[in-house]
Amino acid sequence: MAITKKCRHPRAQWRRCTCSWYWDGYLDGRRKYIPLGPDRDEAQRKAARIEADRLDGKAAPVPRDVTVVAVADRWLQHLESLGRRPQTLRAYRTSASAVAKYFGGTWDVRLIDAGEVAKFRTDAHASRRGHGGAHLMQALRGILNQAHREGHIGAVPQAPFERRTIPPNPNVLMTEAETDATIAALRPSHWQDMAEVILLTGLRVSEALALRWDDLDPAARTLHVRHSAEQHGAVDAPTKTSRSTRRIRLEDEVVAILSRQPRSDDRIFPRRYGAANSAMRRALTRAGTYKRDRGWHSLRHTNAALRDRAGQSIRQAAAELGHGPNFTMTASYGWAAEAAEAPPISKVRQRHDQPSAT
Repeated sequence: MAITKKCRHPRAQWRRCTCSWYWDGYLDGRRKYIPLGPDRDEAQRKAARIEADRLDGKAAPVPRDVTVVAVADRWLQHLESLGRRPQTLRAYRTSASAVAKYFGGTWDVRLIDAGEVAKFRTDAHASRRGHGGAHLMQALRGILNQAHREGHIGAVPQAPFERRTIPPNPNVLMTEAETDATIAALRPSHWQDMAEVILLTGLRVSEALALRWDDLDPAARTLHVRHSAEQHGAVDAPTKTSRSTRRIRLEDEVVAILSRQPRSDDRIFPRRYGAANSAMRRALTRAGTYKRDRGWHSLRHTNAALRDRAGQSIRQAAAELGHGPNFTMTASYGWAAEAAEAPPISKVRQRHDQPSAT
């Protein structure tokens, strides 16, 4: 049994580099290189299985339609047929590519068992920050579910349940003093208005950029969130999830900010995603509050902290922020409070000279 690598690293570095191992041998009279993944112990185990099948006369080339890459492509096509947003599809495609690279691409999806799923989960969380490991696991489950739908595997292999609490990224969080300084540094003033709206409502920046005048009801003081702006596409794409389509109550301050915007377009903030990100980066630098990963989403985190301070219940906050299960709030925003009634966000917000411990 021989396992080898086809990378450019010297042989002495093979145990340390993350390139895939390959089984090197003959099948059906032809020399074959079969990818085994980056872990040496797993590669030896897979190679031993190939050798045993070869000696028993059961070894055969892996059909092209059951390789990890082929199944991943069909899974992405399935998501596209369900009407997923282009931006979401790009994120899934990136995660699926990482999964295919981990398993060697042409590895038979039918050989992925529960042990390999568990090991992949450990490696994914070790190699990615924040929710990156969870995104890779989601892609792997999607690929395995696709293989199950097509009848290639009888049941989807599951790793043992493991609860993970992912703490909020400390770089994203800002004190209220930093938040106010950043908003004051935004130029021109329409970015300040949009920032105030995001801070007081918890909208995603993609949702704020897609707001239309017919979404606003000043008399009822409500806002209908039903569109989302793509970073590299349409400004009327569907929202991130089905729960993100929602009606939220507005405070008088938010209604006043939205109502004073010029009606020169169907949208309330007729700006592009790239321009918004550039304006925020310049403001963070100008205010001296720049840190990696900070941006418009930091205002959404500040809004969640203000809701917590106001004593708003997790269920109500999750509904108004467009989140799903309650654990999303506790994992992403460090939620603690639980109450039935809460004062308006603007009433608990501390202004420029009153820093918060949030």
